[in-house]
Amino acid sequence: MDGSQPLDPRKTIFVGGVPRPLRAVELAMIMDRLYGGVCYAGIDTDPELKYPKGAGRVAFSNQQSYIAAISARFVQLQHGDIDKRVSCALENRVCPVINKVLVIIREIRS
Repeated sequence: MDGSQPLDPRKTIFVGGVPRPLRAVELAMIMDRLYGGVCYAGIDTDPELKYPKGAGRVAFSNQQSYIAAISARFVQLQHGDIDKRVSCALENRVCPVINKVLVIIREIRS
């Protein structure tokens, strides 16, 4: 993990279905092991209850890692007693680079 890299919202993904006991550092380690280039991971929390919402965000320092993570669409989070398949998605925006990559991947797979 490279925490010295500046965060780029264009290389940040949403991770849905994160198990509530999983901490941000654990999410970062898993995603870095799978795709490399993780510079930030955070777990969304309810502002009033200060309780994890079951979702998070992961930012990558390079385009290759970002594309690999978003192209996978799902990731198996395995850590201790946790073993859950969760979704990886674009942050509520359209990324023209990723959109092109996903179209190419769909064409190759079909």
